[in-house]
Amino acid sequence: MVTAAPQIVVVGSHGVGQVVRVERFPAPGETVNSVRWDVSPDGGKGSNQAIAVGRLGCSVAFVGIVGRDALGDLGDEWMCAAGVDTRHLLRSPTGATSTGIVIVDASGQNSIINADGPRTSSRPTTWRCACGTSPVLQCC
Repeated sequence: MVTAAPQIVVVGSHGVGQVVRVERFPAPGETVNSVRWDVSPDGGKGSNQAIAVGRLGCSVAFVGIVGRDALGDLGDEWMCAAGVDTRHLLRSPTGATSTGIVIVDASGQNSIINADGPRTSSRPTTWRCACGTSPVLQCC
């Protein structure tokens, strides 16, 4: 368990990316089959930055909010594996974890649909609890 104040605190979002590869984008009203579908735990600017800092060997804490669901669990596990302190990762009792559907065609062009979940911006008390005197990196 992490007990010392972190060197850096990241306040931001976490979401799970779902990447769908297709030969071509569907026309309105058309259904196309995917070539491949992958689920990636890295979808939030905040969690991505916290993980990068953790992988560099710095002590880092993440302040954010996810749903009480499997996608929230995935993000928590992913950040912990990179050494990120997730004690201040809140769980929304009503909102689902953010997710994004990234559709990529054969030429590499993409379109993204975001399904935003709960946000952190309304929780300044949580930030102060996590931060102590540590520098804060606030992400969207």
